[in-house]
Amino acid sequence: AVVKAKSTDQNKEYQKLATQQVEQIDQYLFRVRIQNYLDKQDWKNVSKELKPLLEKQGAEASVDWVILWRQAEIGQQNWKEALATWDLQRKVNPESSETPEALIQQGSLKEQIGDNSGALVSYRKVLENAADPASEAQAVSRVSSILQQQRNYTELVEFYSQRYERSKDPQIKKNAASEIATYYATVLENPESARIWWEKVDQGGASQEEIAAVYELAKMDGAVGKTDSAIQRLRSLVARPVPKNTQWFVLVHYQLAALYHTLEQFPDALQHYQEVAAHPEVKGLEQYRDLSNKTALQIEAYLAQLQ
Repeated sequence: AVVKAKSTDQNKEYQKLATQQVEQIDQYLFRVRIQNYLDKQDWKNVSKELKPLLEKQGAEASVDWVILWRQAEIGQQNWKEALATWDLQRKVNPESSETPEALIQQGSLKEQIGDNSGALVSYRKVLENAADPASEAQAVSRVSSILQQQRNYTELVEFYSQRYERSKDPQIKKNAASEIATYYATVLENPESARIWWEKVDQGGASQEEIAAVYELAKMDGAVGKTDSAIQRLRSLVARPVPKNTQWFVLVHYQLAALYHTLEQFPDALQHYQEVAAHPEVKGLEQYRDLSNKTALQIEAYLAQLQ
């Protein structure tokens, strides 16, 4: 009886070992099939192999396999299926589905299926605990893009206002104020509010946002007859100075020339027209250089007659 019992135990061990070996072989063959499909970028068969297996395994599934399944669905542009893979990943590893990169991908997939409200929720989650500047910038860009598509400019202004108030980063505050001012000045047609926010942008530096802010403020001053104030603002920009290899150099000097021309202060106007005329071409601003060159020649001729 003792011998028989030992024999039975041995048989069970052999059966267990054989089963394990069969499972190992099956797993190996499974991985080989998947790799062959991947080499061919045969996403349909990758999905066909992985989906039933992972749905059966549920919370016990491998995160790596879930990610690969999602990649296969994205490769087929099966956006709904790709988004559904996140439901399984949340069961397998909840933390991995709440990283900035994960939330941004979820938001992107929601956009693909037309769920912009859901996408906004995902992107805003990124911004709640943003630690990675790249992810934060991407989330901000997507929120802005969706709200622009919806023409929800009031919420856009509110979104950037919150970023301005909450952030301690000078660059983020500057960018947010610039966006708000732009929306007030254009689509919302509220010049007074635009002026308030343009003034918040300018901190006396020479960043593009600050140059744009002072330039816009000068245009506003000029439009209401405050020519001296407009000139003072633009002269402050020239003194910072405005980088010469930018469109702002052309725009600022041309605006100064035009203002001096209006006041018939011809020597000063000539100086700034000549700055623009001598500047290398800036794509899209060629007309400024041509016009400045012609006007400078006319002023020179006029001044010569006075001598």
